[in-house]
Amino acid sequence: MSMISRKAIGTRAIAVGLAVAVVASVAACTDKALRDADVVLDAEDNGSTVTLQKGDRLAVLRESNATIPFTEVLVAKPDALELEGVGTLSRRSLVPPGEGEGSTEVWTFIATDSGRGALRIERWDIEWVVPDPDSGGWAVDPNIEDNEVYQAMLEQAAEEADPEAALADWFERWEVTIVVE
Repeated sequence: MSMISRKAIGTRAIAVGLAVAVVASVAACTDKALRDADVVLDAEDNGSTVTLQKGDRLAVLRESNATIPFTEVLVAKPDALELEGVGTLSRRSLVPPGEGEGSTEVWTFIATDSGRGALRIERWDIEWVVPDPDSGGWAVDPNIEDNEVYQAMLEQAAEEADPEAALADWFERWEVTIVVE
């Protein structure tokens, strides 16, 4: 084996080691955020009203799978909540999400002020979102109105008995009312 190929193998081993360390670090931070949460919500809480106190930490768990072309988007948030971060818990230790295993996204918030409002997270086609520097996640593309597939979905929903319910189903809408006292 030549020195070049040994160096390449060493570099590859370092890259894999760093990737595992980053995944472990993100998982550890996400795990800590989850442990520090005063209230944890998941799919079962969809449609409910949740009361928090100022200073409470809220964690929202959303099932995800990075192998599909969809991503979670924070669509609405009450002013009384501040987004602290979004992390991913893999179902297998030290395996990056997207390798055939589902995962759980953990959205963490802190209640900063009194108020009431909707907290809504939806699943959007990856082609319809853009990076959101404020959340570190995704936001709906401001040019979505120009997308033909999106327009066809809106037209089809308008023909349903309950257009809003049809859209909520299509976007796997998760929404709770947050009250901060």
